[in-house]
Amino acid sequence: MAERLAEGTGLRPVYIATSHAADDEMREKIRLHQERRGQRWTTYEIPIQIEENIARHTGSDVILIDCITMWVMNLMAQKLDPATCVGNLLQTLKSADCSVILVSGETGMGIIPDNRLSRQFNHCLSAANQAIAAQAELVILTVAGLPVMLKGNLPEWL
Repeated sequence: MAERLAEGTGLRPVYIATSHAADDEMREKIRLHQERRGQRWTTYEIPIQIEENIARHTGSDVILIDCITMWVMNLMAQKLDPATCVGNLLQTLKSADCSVILVSGETGMGIIPDNRLSRQFNHCLSAANQAIAAQAELVILTVAGLPVMLKGNLPEWL
């Protein structure tokens, strides 16, 4: 859905992947994603410092960041404060010269995890999602591949 949204803008699509190829399964997943998107997309693998890349792009670009879920996990793994990093990201987004689409998972719709680290991750991701959604013009929850509008208006062509 996010890729269709980016392509539908008619702008030059840029993909920022926050995951990294740590094993063969992830390398294959990345390869398939890149193959599906094709040559039109410019791809960067940036597990943490996504703000710096956003600032490099202009109004003729649309950036798709996939995904905030993995980004928050990367921040926590590096012992960085997710709240501070999300604040920095939001500042970057406010001053961005290009369109930016962010993808994130919603972990708060299931059971409460049985361990402290997973509960901390859920809390950090929920806070990130809420802060990003508050600033966003358009928020779409995708359920079973179908868009559920939470904020803004769904483009007719999507």
